Amino acid sequence: MRRKYSYILLGNGDIGKTTFQKYLLEIVAGKSYTKLSTGRVHSICLRSGLKNYEKIFVLGRSWQEIKERFRKVADLFTRSEGGDESDIAILSSHLVAQDIMDIINEAKLNLYKCIGVVFSNAYEKSETKFKDILELPWTEIVRIENPTVQDESWKENLFNEAIEFSNYILNK
Repeated sequence: MRRKYSYILLGNGDIGKTTFQKYLLEIVAGKSYTKLSTGRVHSICLRSGLKNYEKIFVLGRSWQEIKERFRKVADLFTRSEGGDESDIAILSSHLVAQDIMDIINEAKLNLYKCIGVVFSNAYEKSETKFKDILELPWTEIVRIENPTVQDESWKENLFNEAIEFSNYILNK
C-alpha cells in the first residue's frame, strides 16, 4: 500500500517557510543549500521506522511567487524527474484561500492527503486571514513553532522544528 502526503506551508512572506524547506532537505535528503532550487524532486536518504518513502518534492517558494513558471496547479503534481513521482510533496502558499483550495483539490486528484502547516508567527500576524483557510478540507493541520524574535535564535529554533517535522512526516 502506498501513501502520499502533501504538506502545504501557510503564511505570507518573511515567516521562515523557505529557510524551513532548506533545513528539511538538509535533514531528509542530505543536501545543503544556500539558495533553494524551485520545484525539484529529491531522493530521501533518511529512513525512519517501517516507512520507505523514497522521493520528496519541494516547491521551494510560495505558489504565488512561481506560478508563472508552472502555469497551473496541476503542473506541480505532474512534474517528475527521471520518471519518479514523489511520495511527499512540500508545497507553500501565501494566505490566498482560493489558491490554497486549488492546491488541495489538485493534490487530492493525485491521491495525496493534504496537511496544512501553520507557522506560529504567520498565525499571530494574520489570525483573521487564517479563519477561512483553516476551514478548508484538510486531512490534518499541524503547527510549526516559530516565534518572532529580535536576534538570530530563530534559525536554531526553525532547524529544531525541521528535525521534529522530518520525524513526523517520515513516520506518517
